[in-house]
Amino acid sequence: MIPDPLRLRKSTRRTIGGLMLAHFGLVCVVKIAAGIAGEILWMSHIGLLMAAAGLLLDRPLLVATALIDVLVLHGLWLADCLGWALGGDFPLGITTYLRTAGWTTWAATAHHFYLVPLLLVLVRPRAVRTPDALLAATAVYLGLTVISRACVSPALNVNFAFGVNFGPQVPLLAWGNRQPGSVYLPLLNAFVAFVMFTPAFIVLRDRSAESHGQQLRRIAAV
Repeated sequence: MIPDPLRLRKSTRRTIGGLMLAHFGLVCVVKIAAGIAGEILWMSHIGLLMAAAGLLLDRPLLVATALIDVLVLHGLWLADCLGWALGGDFPLGITTYLRTAGWTTWAATAHHFYLVPLLLVLVRPRAVRTPDALLAATAVYLGLTVISRACVSPALNVNFAFGVNFGPQVPLLAWGNRQPGSVYLPLLNAFVAFVMFTPAFIVLRDRSAESHGQQLRRIAAV
């Protein structure tokens, strides 16, 4: 049975938030020590930070925003990792770095395994009943892609700010990758907003509505 997020004590939520914040700190240490501090700006890492802040400060919108930002992204990451574990190959090419990863890299990337399942339990239903979290998630990713494009090396390609370099390189994708930043970044953000964030929001909103309906039926049956 999935715990009711409204019944989790604030102390429990803050403890989880503190552990997430500590993990984000570990990510920062690992990336800085490896000379790739720019990778801290990956949406996955910022999602971890937002979730931690939301739990520590009791800001449900931050938690919901983090979940929308990482739901599809982490799903793709896990699917690629699972393909490698079961078949020895990376069907999407997202997690190829794991083939030669040391323990520090594994430690820094471990949130891919737990963040989405944990946030699905912790997100408060009312936080996904309006589009606020969707708009916030879109704005966060937009800001991160602009900063990544302006401040981080193209070799790291953080947040795919310089091109989508995984999966099948279909002609339309290859064309998009060749465009200047002033064209590519709006296209990237529009694609992510409509293909990744919006479906994630709709699923969470419908899940929230179903949960709310079940609560009302239980109350009516008493």
